[in-house]
Amino acid sequence: MILAIDQSLANTGMIWVTLHEDKSLTIDSKVTLKSKSLLSGNEASLSRAEELFDNFCSLFTEDLTEVIYEVPPLGNLVQRPESSLLSALALRLAARDKKVLCVGVNTNKAKKLLTGSAQARKPKVREALLAKYPVFQGLNQHQVDAASLVVTYLTEKGAL
Repeated sequence: MILAIDQSLANTGMIWVTLHEDKSLTIDSKVTLKSKSLLSGNEASLSRAEELFDNFCSLFTEDLTEVIYEVPPLGNLVQRPESSLLSALALRLAARDKKVLCVGVNTNKAKKLLTGSAQARKPKVREALLAKYPVFQGLNQHQVDAASLVVTYLTEKGAL
C-alpha cells in the first residue's frame, strides 16, 4: 500500500492507495489532518510540525510500502514556505523512524503529466485527474493534490 500526502502545517490531505496487477488503483482510506495548535508565529509552526510528526508515526502501518509527498516548492511567490518545508521534514523523519521509503514528487511534474502544462491551476489538474482516474471522485482538494502526486510517482516508475 502507498500513502500519498499533500502536506502543510494547516491541512494535510492523505490517501492510502493500492496498485493492482492490472494497473488499476483503489483507495483504501483517506483523511485530512487539521492542526489543533492554538499558538501563533514561529512557535505555532514548530508545534504543528511536532503534531504532524506524531500523527504520521501513528498512521504508518506494516503494509505500507511507500510514502509519496509534495517536494516543498521554491520561489519568491510561495506563501509561508516554512509550512511545506517543516511538514515535509516531519514526514521524512517519521518515515525514517518507521523504515518506510519516502519519495518527494514535484507538483509541477504532476501538473504537466496530467494537463500538459506545469503551470495548470488546481481546477484543471482535478478535471484531468478525475477524467483519467475516476477512482479519485469524492476527494477534497488536499486529497486530490495527494492523488496527483501518487499518479505521477507511479507513472514515472513505469507502474501505471
